Amino acid sequence: MKKIFMPFIMALLLTAFAGCADNDDGTTGDSSNTPSYDISSIPVDETIIELTKSSGEDVERTETKSVTITNPRKDKGEYYPILISTAMGLNGEGGSEMTNYFGTTVKGVGYMAYFGSKASGSKLVFGEKTDMYDLTVETALKEKGQGEYYVSITQWNGAMPSEGKLVIAFLTKEEANKYIPNNDNIVLSPDVDTMTYNPKFLDNTIVDNLNKLGALRQYTFTVK
Repeated sequence: MKKIFMPFIMALLLTAFAGCADNDDGTTGDSSNTPSYDISSIPVDETIIELTKSSGEDVERTETKSVTITNPRKDKGEYYPILISTAMGLNGEGGSEMTNYFGTTVKGVGYMAYFGSKASGSKLVFGEKTDMYDLTVETALKEKGQGEYYVSITQWNGAMPSEGKLVIAFLTKEEANKYIPNNDNIVLSPDVDTMTYNPKFLDNTIVDNLNKLGALRQYTFTVK
């Protein structure tokens, strides 16, 4: 690449990582993974998910934790828990700095969250381009029912978080098909062709509607 283009490229990258802006489609673009959602309105489950770092890995991760999850929905039906906080942009925390693979210094750390009914092979995460949730092989929870699920965290942007929030939506198949039928509009990774990073998260209106259904719960996790 000719040196004459380098100042332009660097200015473009710094602009892309500089902050948060609302897009026309209602999603948000935010380089530090700080979303515009007010999650204080989402009910908090008292379950604290305590995760332990796994040793001997090139990439920091936690051991997979088995957690008992309670379905908060009260109406009769068959509900499936789906992790949506990654698609909401909640997979990070501010305060620290690191250099990404573009050579640009940004604030915050990022992680990927695994959530599923098995210890491996995620089937219940919404927001990953390569791993859309699949309810066809899952067992539904009845109203106020409980199930055993597995959680783990893998860092992807420089450091493992010490704590964070997970938001789970408890939905019927019909509700999932209505509100989060696909993840085509979710963009979480930098575009290596254009060398820009403009993530798009789940629309605020969808999150609000799910919360009005009583379908959302937020959980706190810690990493030691």
